[in-house]
Amino acid sequence: MMLRLLKGETKLWKAYWLFYCLPLWIFGGIFLTTSKNFYSEAPLIALIILLIYGFFEILSPYAAWKCAHNCNSKGWTSIARGVIVLMPILAASQLYSQHITNKILDFSSYTTIAIIAFYLIGKLSRSQKIINFNEKYVIPVLIIIGRCFLFIGLIFAGI
Repeated sequence: MMLRLLKGETKLWKAYWLFYCLPLWIFGGIFLTTSKNFYSEAPLIALIILLIYGFFEILSPYAAWKCAHNCNSKGWTSIARGVIVLMPILAASQLYSQHITNKILDFSSYTTIAIIAFYLIGKLSRSQKIINFNEKYVIPVLIIIGRCFLFIGLIFAGI
């Protein structure tokens, strides 16, 4: 199942809801709401939760992006990809509003802006070769890089 997700061979609803949203809600909620005392009292459990959350934070957007074309409507493809691209900006802006910031979180926002730029360059060029290259290679790699920065930034922010 995991290989099919990463290759983009799974239906969009499964990749988006079951592999992207559900695990991030569960493990992200545990990671973000657990008290700081828990991390010092049960470091092994905290590390396991952190690694599971990191795994889903980094790979699930990539898998959902790759599977976005596996649906009946192109509208759902655009909506799913839009949410995937905008989530790091929304997360960073939420942290900025709470005065939690660091340079690593800034890089997460920069990679999101780069994703949008590459997407627009492909669409404006109207060259199918550029569009395919950006959507198959450049944007998914930027998603992984941006999510790595977001995850590491959250750790360094002490959340």
